[in-house]
Amino acid sequence: MAAGTQENNWLRQVTGYWEMAASFVLHGTLSEELFMELAFSGEMFVIFAKVRPFLKDLRTQLKSPTIMANLEKLITRSKAGRHTLKGFEERLAARKKMMKEAAVARAS
Repeated sequence: MAAGTQENNWLRQVTGYWEMAASFVLHGTLSEELFMELAFSGEMFVIFAKVRPFLKDLRTQLKSPTIMANLEKLITRSKAGRHTLKGFEERLAARKKMMKEAAVARAS
């Protein structure tokens, strides 16, 4: 939400790219099987896993109910996509926990 910051620019750039790419799959332009290969779309899962806990609030604050809708639809419409997302969410949670523990250890 920090308009004008580099972080805001990065978020808009990355989500815009993956939204566009996901729309190609949803409309049949790209093969879903190929696109969902992690070598191709791993970053998409990371980005969505990071933003997903805040997505409802983000949509409300931006008054944009469709922000990241293509990503959400593509990732959550298949069992494989949901399974992959769950794995990324678990890895991100473990990394967050590890970073928090390291910060506490440094502070001690």
